[in-house]
Amino acid sequence: MRRPALIIAALWVSPSLWAAGSVEVIEPWAAVTSAQQAEVYLTLRNYGAEQDRLVGASSPLASSVKLLTTVQLGAVRSVQPLKSIGIPAGGQQVLAPGHTHIVMGLKRALQAGDVLPVILQFEKAGQRQVQADVRR
Repeated sequence: MRRPALIIAALWVSPSLWAAGSVEVIEPWAAVTSAQQAEVYLTLRNYGAEQDRLVGASSPLASSVKLLTTVQLGAVRSVQPLKSIGIPAGGQQVLAPGHTHIVMGLKRALQAGDVLPVILQFEKAGQRQVQADVRR
């Protein structure tokens, strides 16, 4: 009878799935784009009956944080700041390269294999800290 308890414990501490209220943060990871900057990507899944919003993020390793989205206007791509990122009720929002993402100005350089602690602030689900695996 110990096997189900072990499986439940393994799921509880899985680094690829973090719960925040009715919002799950799935597979957070960071790409180091320079010695001073990292972009954070993840999937936000909302199990609630109402829309929630990611309203901010921070990290003890970041001097600045921005929520951004990439917009294509004809042949020109530009990056624009966002005040928040909506997560529809019963749906999800994917933060991915070339689309919506979080940019962090770093206090120190990170290497592939490091972990970037990220604190996400949701309008309804509150605050949640996740560990983003750093990749190059």
